[in-house]
Amino acid sequence: TISEGLRQFFLKKVPQANAKVFHDGVNYEVFASKLSHTEARKRVGISDLGPMIVYTGHLYDWKGVRTLLDAFTNSQNHFLRSSVLYMVGGTEHHVGQFKKEYNHPSIKFVGHVDYSLIPYFIHSAQVAVIPNSARDIIAREYTSPLKLFEYMAAGISIVASKVPAIQEVVDEDTVYFMEPD
Repeated sequence: TISEGLRQFFLKKVPQANAKVFHDGVNYEVFASKLSHTEARKRVGISDLGPMIVYTGHLYDWKGVRTLLDAFTNSQNHFLRSSVLYMVGGTEHHVGQFKKEYNHPSIKFVGHVDYSLIPYFIHSAQVAVIPNSARDIIAREYTSPLKLFEYMAAGISIVASKVPAIQEVVDEDTVYFMEPD
């Protein structure tokens, strides 16, 4: 399985099974580029010069994107208020829905991009976010978020929800944990 939570789920169904956990992984060399923020931004056509926060992935509710968007739009934190949030990924339907709901000048909904561009978006930012919701068992216990491994390989600062699926991979020395939801 890809997580301990998922392994435990299967062992409850088939107690005699011999199940092991093999987390997601990424091609380290693809994400470990030493591009500067400026060079990476040029590769993906970002002209913003200020601080940037990035989320990569689908825009499903269980991934906690509403929590991220609400926190970003309502924060009084100076760094957040001076930053641009790039939401990279999602279907056309979800992107359109979120653009209407979160019509904010500092939020850029990029939508789905070719996977080869993801490292450039990550390297464009100062902070990457994994806002998994604890309300959904998939996000809380079963997932092995590929984006976490991409962010770690890129060497970017990470803010992540404090949920078991993420905590089994990293600790406070690797990411900055936030309470989910």
